[in-house]
Amino acid sequence: MMMPMSSPLPQASWLIPLVALAACSGARDTATGTTQQEVPAAVIDTDATLADIEPGRGVGLFVEYASGGHWRVYVTCDTLESELGCQWDVIVSSSSAITAVQTEGEGPEVWLEPLRDSAGKPYSALRFVSETTAALEGVRFATEAGTPIRVDVLLDGVAEGRYTYWVGGGAVHTGAPSSVIDLLPTAP
Repeated sequence: MMMPMSSPLPQASWLIPLVALAACSGARDTATGTTQQEVPAAVIDTDATLADIEPGRGVGLFVEYASGGHWRVYVTCDTLESELGCQWDVIVSSSSAITAVQTEGEGPEVWLEPLRDSAGKPYSALRFVSETTAALEGVRFATEAGTPIRVDVLLDGVAEGRYTYWVGGGAVHTGAPSSVIDLLPTAP
């Protein structure tokens, strides 16, 4: 059961502008009062897709990028094996506008926030929340072609990167080094 939220974006501490691929370690964000930690960055192969995903048979957050700035971020759970659901809370931010948002599946709730960093530069953040069982659920959206995104994920209320998958350098990456990762497309 999804918990009601008083605000679609209750805390802005995760919203670190995507001005560079990695934040300066220990830099202070004056807008939120938090200390930014270094965010790992990775390439994502343009037009590569993830195959053989069986909804309900494994836990995963999957990220794909298609040429022209088209992104797909989707999730599944291992409900057919565990008999439990997964509560996903995923935030995607970009230094360019996020547009053409379409949900995938029956249950995700999606919010899109046009935001400004402490210097007044616009950027976008998209949040989707899903209680997933044996289906794929997610979101498709567009950014300016070639613009990297930052993905920040909570699984069942815990910051979790080990279930994040993408194709980079011709190989499937099975887990991110942290719950927050910057993904840079190999081509626009």
